[in-house]
Amino acid sequence: DIKYVIDVYGPTDLYSLYHSSTIDSINQFIEKLPGSLGQRLDLSKRLFGFDPELDSARTEQFTRKYSPVKYLGESGPPTLVIHGEDDQLVPVGQSQILINDLELLGLPYEYYTLPAVNHGFIGATKEQKAMIQRWVYEFIMNYTQ
Repeated sequence: DIKYVIDVYGPTDLYSLYHSSTIDSINQFIEKLPGSLGQRLDLSKRLFGFDPELDSARTEQFTRKYSPVKYLGESGPPTLVIHGEDDQLVPVGQSQILINDLELLGLPYEYYTLPAVNHGFIGATKEQKAMIQRWVYEFIMNYTQ
């Protein structure tokens, strides 16, 4: 029995994320690294378990099957979504996809963005970190009582 979901910087639609300019930028950066280091940091192969460039049909099937938004339903739990607006790894648009789907299903949610904050709260001020803690605490308290 899931009482609530907390999504922080979460990828929600893997198909659109994989085909985004963010992934292209990361791949270009990795390609410039020395051989063994680049291979160890190749996130696509590590995440998929295969080379997604070599099998586009399998890649599409994988990204659609494992996208969290695919598993939303009309009886889903309340969701808290927090995302930094300057996220360079998972674009803030991924959270917006989730919010749009939650709205369409009429599910309760709270959505907060953090201006000038990158992935993993990089660049967050003390005040923003305090707000995040308050949002999480209040959300949990609201749905566990």
